[in-house]
Formats: sequence, structure tokens, C-alpha cells
Amino acid sequence: MTRFPRFVTTLLTAALAACQMPGPKPPQPSPLTIKSARKPAEAVQAAARSLVADGFDIKTSDAAGGILIASKTATLDKAGDYIVCRWPRTAPGAPGVDTEVTVRVVAQASDSGSDVVITSSAKSAMPNFGVKLQSTDASTDNCATGGLAERHVADALK
Repeated sequence: MTRFPRFVTTLLTAALAACQMPGPKPPQPSPLTIKSARKPAEAVQAAARSLVADGFDIKTSDAAGGILIASKTATLDKAGDYIVCRWPRTAPGAPGVDTEVTVRVVAQASDSGSDVVITSSAKSAMPNFGVKLQSTDASTDNCATGGLAERHVADALK
């Protein structure tokens, strides 16, 4: 009789080890601050061109105010290096999870052009890992940006 509970315990342990369960929330990159020789309006326009080239949609653009907000929604298997999530990309259900990446650019006038701060966030629902359960709401706790879009914007402003 002691074999059955030991067998069940061993089986459950093996099953849990085989599952690719989510880990801790990945760290969000720190805001990227750069100095650009461009005026704030020019910096916002250059950032917009860079983000559109990366497949982002411009949500808010105020060149005079030096503000730009752009977002991109893609499934994890198509988001590439733009996001890092708390579960492996190979986890059941993970590749099809929609993730929204938002990039914010704020440019303020300085003596030599503008000071630009680039921030980002990623919002994604948790995959169901192949089990038909009620879906979870999208959250910023599940994924973080990988910093690629921010670096592309920074490169465009040099």
C-alpha cells in the first residue's frame, strides 16, 4: 500500500517538472535618457519614423509639445525581441498570446537640442498552457519590453 502513494507522488513530481510554469515577472528596462542635437519637434518626428518602421502605430503625437506614444500588438511568436515574458516561449499556448508594447517618447528643449526620455511597457494576458480555462485579463505583470524599440528610437535620434 505504501507503493501507491509513493508512485503518485513521483508521478505528480515528474508532471510538475515537465510543465513549463511561469516564473517571476521579468524586469522592466529603465527609462532611456539621451541628448539629441535635434529640436524636440524634430526628435518626435524622427522617433515616429523609427517606430513606424518597426511596425508600431502612432497613438498620440504632439511634435510641438515633444510627446509621442506608439503601440504595437503582436502574438509572442511574432513579437521577437521586443518583449520578454515570465513563461518560456515554448510553453503550450504561449506563442498565440497577444501582447501590446507601448513606447513613450518625451523630448524637452535644452541648450544643445533636446533631452529625450524613452520609456516602454508591455501588457499581455497569461497563456492557458493548453488547458481550457477562463482566460486571464491582460496585465503588465506578465511581460516586459526587451529594450529593442527604445534602442532603435535612440539610434534614430543620434
